[in-house]
Amino acid sequence: MNYENYIHQMTQLLKLKGCTEGTIKMYCQCIKKVLTALDKPVEDITTDDLMGYLHHMITLKCTNSTINQNHSILIFFFSKVLRKPHIVDPIPFMRKAKKLPEILTAKEVASIFKSSLNLKYKTIFMTIYASGLRIGEVLRLKVSDIDSLKMQLYINQGKRKKDRYAILSKHNLECLRDYYRVYKPDELLFYAYSYKNRPLSKSTVEKEFKSTLAAAGITKKVTPHSLRHAFASHLLENGTDIYTIKSLLGHSTLRSTEVYLQLSPALVFSTKSPLDQASVYE
Repeated sequence: MNYENYIHQMTQLLKLKGCTEGTIKMYCQCIKKVLTALDKPVEDITTDDLMGYLHHMITLKCTNSTINQNHSILIFFFSKVLRKPHIVDPIPFMRKAKKLPEILTAKEVASIFKSSLNLKYKTIFMTIYASGLRIGEVLRLKVSDIDSLKMQLYINQGKRKKDRYAILSKHNLECLRDYYRVYKPDELLFYAYSYKNRPLSKSTVEKEFKSTLAAAGITKKVTPHSLRHAFASHLLENGTDIYTIKSLLGHSTLRSTEVYLQLSPALVFSTKSPLDQASVYE
C-alpha cells in the first residue's frame, strides 16, 4: 500500500509541534508497522481494524505502556493527519501497571564505578548518578556545558525541550577532567569512538552497563536510568526536600517526583506519629 504521503504529512506536523528526531522516528516506525500489518488502503481502515491490531499486541504480551504508546500515536495520525478522530475515539486506553523500579543501593552504585574499567563509560555512569541526568541528556553534553566555577552542568533542551542546570559533584568533576585528558573531546563531550562530532548511542551505553553489572555481581533488573532513580532516592534519604529533588530532576509536576517516597519506605515509616510528638496527655 502507498502511504508514504501520509507519513510525510505526519512528519511535517510533528516538526511543527517541535518534536525531537527520536520522537518523529518512533511515530513513523509505529504507523508504518500498523499500516503494513493491516494491509488495506488507509482511507478504508476502521475502528475495528485498529482495535484488532491493539488486541494482537496483547496476545504478543506487549506491556500496557507499549500498547498505550502505540494507541497515542494512532490518535495523532488519525486525528491530525487523516482528520478522522471518530475512528480512534471509541478505543479505550489500557490501565497502566504501577510497578516501582528497583533501586540501587549506595554500595551497589560504588561497585558499578569500581567494576567499570573503561574510563569513558565510567564517567558517563558517574555523571548520570552524580547529577541525576537522563541518559539522552548525558550523551548530548558539550564540553562548554561544564561550569567548574559554579559547580553546575548546563542541560540544553532536556525532556520536553526544557533547559535547566544540574549539580556538579567534586568527585565527578575530577573524573570528567581525567576523561578530558585521555579522550580530548572537541565540542561534544561523549563522542562515538573516532567520530568526535557524533554522540554515542543509548544502546551502546546500555550494553556496556549490562556488562558492568555482571562484573559487579549485581543481579537486579536495572538500566543506566536506574542511576537517575538512585540519585533521587539517595538524596531523599539524606534529607533533601522533595521540591528540590523535583527541580534537580527537571520534572514538570510533583507527581513524578513523589514516586521516590514509595521507593524509600524506611524514610517514610521512620516518621514519628503526631501522638508521640504532641503533649496530648499533659
